[in-house]
Amino acid sequence: RLRKLAERMAIVSIDKAANGIAIKLGESARVSPDKLMQFLSEHEDSNFSPTGILRVVVVTGDPIAVASATLNAVRM
Repeated sequence: RLRKLAERMAIVSIDKAANGIAIKLGESARVSPDKLMQFLSEHEDSNFSPTGILRVVVVTGDPIAVASATLNAVRM
């Protein structure tokens, strides 16, 4: 399900990082800028780099579930 959602949103990649996940957004990613800003304000430990990488810290829980919830939170 996560792969299909990422494909529909034109996400380049989702990788496990040392302390969470890294979601690479391409130029054509179907992400709402307003929802992305809202997500970042609600998750202060997360950040978005100028290169288009959204890093989300996963303290507890399943990284796949966190990635899915993150994509659903920011999609158009």
